[in-house]
Amino acid sequence: SQGLTSVNPQIKMIRPFDDVTYPVFISGKFGALRHTEGGGNGRIHSGIDYKLDKGTHLLAMADGVIEFAGDSETGYGWLIIINHGNGIKTYYAHLSKQWILEGQTVKQGQKIAEVGNNGNSRGYHVHIEVRENNVPVHPSKYIFYQKNV
Repeated sequence: SQGLTSVNPQIKMIRPFDDVTYPVFISGKFGALRHTEGGGNGRIHSGIDYKLDKGTHLLAMADGVIEFAGDSETGYGWLIIINHGNGIKTYYAHLSKQWILEGQTVKQGQKIAEVGNNGNSRGYHVHIEVRENNVPVHPSKYIFYQKNV
């Protein structure tokens, strides 16, 4: 990722997918109110959902260590959490295949998983979350919406 500067100088991230030739639809925006199944009170959406084809390769957005990889047994479904240090973590949810293991070091741009449809999901997409000291923040603070270089 040459020549990129981040809004947050602590870390520079790339978008979590590449080689996608069609426009990418954001199916869930950060901060939007999510409705619970069967009505009731919703909750704030803590990330961004990208509608992508089944099996689209997902990339590590920055260097880090895999903190969790597996079935979250929550609405996230199959989940990967990467710890980037300095209190920064990324979450990748609703995955199908995973190509990494907990404790493994990953490099920015490394293929880590494929898009799936599990957990609280209504179609193939990836939920991306960025957390600072375990508090979700808008991913655009870190991610650049351009073709990865």
